Amino acid sequence: MLENRLKEFIKLTEDIDCYQEVLKKTEIEIIKFFLTSPKYRVTHEYDLPFDYSGISIIEENSYQLKDILFINLADLMEETYTGNSVATYMSGCGLFHHTLMDELDYIVRDIYFDSEKVVKLRDELSEKDDEELIDTICDMSIDNTYFILKITDYFKKINFIEIYKNSIDDTLKELLREKQEREDILKKEQEELLYYTNMFESFQKKYKLILKKRVTAEDINRLEKILKKDTFYAQEFLKCANLYTTNSIDNYSFSRGAVKRINHIVSSFL
Repeated sequence: MLENRLKEFIKLTEDIDCYQEVLKKTEIEIIKFFLTSPKYRVTHEYDLPFDYSGISIIEENSYQLKDILFINLADLMEETYTGNSVATYMSGCGLFHHTLMDELDYIVRDIYFDSEKVVKLRDELSEKDDEELIDTICDMSIDNTYFILKITDYFKKINFIEIYKNSIDDTLKELLREKQEREDILKKEQEELLYYTNMFESFQKKYKLILKKRVTAEDINRLEKILKKDTFYAQEFLKCANLYTTNSIDNYSFSRGAVKRINHIVSSFL
């Protein structure tokens, strides 16, 4: 079974439509990086005598398209630090600083996993087999083929301007979509905060309560009878409490113990 499933995914790594989709989205991610990410460099100025790792710092100047358009894409990615690093567990050099080329493997894998045909096949097989197993097999199909190497070899043959011309319009659309998505999320969060702020105040007025700025489990114990009687407010109170553990609104906040107590009360009548 495992071998048959692997063969099905390997077929997709050889599928031209799947390859073109992944390549296009990879190009978009690379262009987005140079348009939006800060410019990093690794300096060894602050190295200790026993460690030559260096540190990644942000340069004052961002990337200028005119300076990179005609550089070989693979070379450019090899020279471009992302600001990410991993532990080497080696004496004398504890950190390895990632370049964009180092992260190409992760970028391609993520895009491949979410590509149209792969998602469709994963959904079909997940109905028959364990989902984690399918994800593992999907990952193996990348490791057992030349899928990522094919993209890397293509990047070695072209300059940055080639992918820029191919994908800049799609990149700008993607950046606009992401911006709109962030604004929508922020708007929803603000609306939720306003709703629960008003709800919290009305709850206090309705029952003539004066709660401390930091609501504790002991405070909830005193409110238990009210919350059990007013199930709607109890459920909304729980949502409010969850929200207020990460956002202090009008200086109110809930301890995690308070949230746990409300959750226990709510679960008793649901």
